[in-house]
Amino acid sequence: MTLVEDAFRAVVEQFKDPLAFLRELVQNSLDAGSTVVDVDVRLDGELVTFEVRDTGDGMDRAVIEGKLLRMFASDKEGDATKIGKFGIGFKSVFAVRPEQVIVDTVRGAEAWRVVISEQGAWELYPLDEVLEGTRVRVLRREPDQGARARLVDDSRATVQRWCRYADADVRFCGASIRTPFALDAAVTVRVPLTAPGDELLVGLTAARDAPWGFYNKGLTLLEGAGPFEGLAPWVCFRVRDGALEHTLTRDNVIHDDAYYRVMALIDETARGPLIVAALAALEDDGPTRDAVCRAAALPAATGLLHRPAARARRPVLRDARARPVTIERARSATRKGRAVRVTGPSALAWAAEHDGQLVLLAPRVSGEAALLDALLGPGQLLHETHVAIVPAADKEQWQAAPLAHATAALLATAGHLVDVVVGRLDDADQGLGDVPAVFAADPARPVPRSTALTVPQTSKRKRASLVLCLDTPVVADALRLAETDTWLAACLLARAVMACSGDAGAEALAAACWRKRAERGA
Repeated sequence: MTLVEDAFRAVVEQFKDPLAFLRELVQNSLDAGSTVVDVDVRLDGELVTFEVRDTGDGMDRAVIEGKLLRMFASDKEGDATKIGKFGIGFKSVFAVRPEQVIVDTVRGAEAWRVVISEQGAWELYPLDEVLEGTRVRVLRREPDQGARARLVDDSRATVQRWCRYADADVRFCGASIRTPFALDAAVTVRVPLTAPGDELLVGLTAARDAPWGFYNKGLTLLEGAGPFEGLAPWVCFRVRDGALEHTLTRDNVIHDDAYYRVMALIDETARGPLIVAALAALEDDGPTRDAVCRAAALPAATGLLHRPAARARRPVLRDARARPVTIERARSATRKGRAVRVTGPSALAWAAEHDGQLVLLAPRVSGEAALLDALLGPGQLLHETHVAIVPAADKEQWQAAPLAHATAALLATAGHLVDVVVGRLDDADQGLGDVPAVFAADPARPVPRSTALTVPQTSKRKRASLVLCLDTPVVADALRLAETDTWLAACLLARAVMACSGDAGAEALAAACWRKRAERGA
């Protein structure tokens, strides 16, 4: 194998994706100033023709022979010794093992056709055809019908992957593949770079497979998904910068000054303008709020949302009435033990609010809850530890008054000085729905579940309340019975309450109840 042949083979085999030659040809078209590039793949029996056309500057004979063909042997000139770096991208066409490559090009008054064989030998002819710019056709013979169909599909995917953000309108088989240069992120910041059209997009994301990418003239240099080494895991980005270059093998970006400058700017933007933009987005109650909360929870855990102090004064949280709450206020209330979390508006939320607590909105499995955990630390929902008493209507209280008074009198005989009232539990299906009554130090405040069924220590100066739960079968039956025998109803209800509380004096109370009823009956 000659030096030229060895170098030629090395150049061809350096491309990991053989179809990436389509990207190289589009790159050449962009460099030639074309605003439209057409890519086609045509099938004619076993023959597959890849074609790339542009309306750029084209090439004259000096460019063709002096630069484009320097790697190849010229039959006319007999010079097989020139090996140059220029045109490495064009020579990628041989990665697909074509049987022939045809280049037609027009520049000024010159029009030429170059025919290159599969061995790299070439011939140059005058072109007798009206043409603008350059047309490259790569001909490959493929006997397998399935492989031919896959070449079309794979070519479309290749052009889409590498060229969808190109400055020019790149079309595949007539259909534009142009895609807006954007990020799929909860919050995105755009940073203009020095050259016109160059820009940096930095995004805030909670996704583990968030995209990142480097581009030059919109053509892909390197793309990937997931956390990028050296950046916070919540950062994703795309950057188009004419100073960035890929390696000869097209599988990485050259780590030079331009690369490190870009990476430093991404990190600076992520910790500054991106966080400010996220705080602004959190102040809004739009449809993307949940996604923004989930993404913002990650930098929030590192303190970036409340440091410096000015950030903590942003009203990014919400209370149970959907009113704005600053991070500073929420953190202060949490430190003082005066902040609670609820899944939404409820009687329990209003009871906590009445008690002077900051009631923060934290729906289950939501971005809002994740953000609160990150800012304030993990916390339980209020309904997991407390219940609320919903006062009965005036008419219901009036109707239940005789039974309530009788029940209070009977409990007093056992030393339990309580005010008996009627109401309902806002229990959120947490296990107290069937108990006939609960004890509360103050029915207007949230009632701890841990003490709701415990008979409290009372005295004349320290009374508690017993709330009869109207929607339970025991209380409903007692109310019906009280219409004919109030003291019997009170006896049965008091016994049920004490038994439910686990009080050891339930039987003794029952006996006292019967004596009290007998006295009243006498």
